[in-house]
Amino acid sequence: MSTCPLWCVGCLSVNDDHAGRPVERIQILAFGDSLTSGVGGSGYSYPRYLAALTGIEILSDGVPGDTAIQGSSRFQNAINRVDPDLVIICLGINDFLRNIPAEQSLRHIRSMLNVAEKSSVNVLLLAVPNPHTGRVHDVFLEIKESEYVQVDLYSLTDVWRNQLYRADLVHLNKQGYRALAESLKERLEW
Repeated sequence: MSTCPLWCVGCLSVNDDHAGRPVERIQILAFGDSLTSGVGGSGYSYPRYLAALTGIEILSDGVPGDTAIQGSSRFQNAINRVDPDLVIICLGINDFLRNIPAEQSLRHIRSMLNVAEKSSVNVLLLAVPNPHTGRVHDVFLEIKESEYVQVDLYSLTDVWRNQLYRADLVHLNKQGYRALAESLKERLEW
């Protein structure tokens, strides 16, 4: 067994469902809301930049406006359709903007993590900032890491805090999505 985290691309051979898959055949599913689809990025998104930086196929399934509730309702189908080696989940900012109770958002995020674990799919959960304070939202501090789940508390929040990287009050701009992809590339230990 490798000493690096199971979710990093170099360790995917530990997961029997994807053992021995060459890097050029690895699939990552970027799943989320408008921050995944690239709203504000003038046609660019962090999945697009991350694919260019790594040479790995990254399928983007970002639906603008989605909350954790809506995301959890489509997550199983996305996993079944793509059969990814890794899922990057970025959901929650719309929950906070709509004042959905944190416990409800947390329940649906945990539901997606459970689906991924039952499917033996590794997850990198991107903590989203609280749009009112700019800090990591407390919901993400409640998520426990596991064999299949790693929580990235800072990549998105650190980029989002920089006004030069934002297109508006919520979305990143082209440079912001690139900065996020560069941070994720480092996080994933390519």
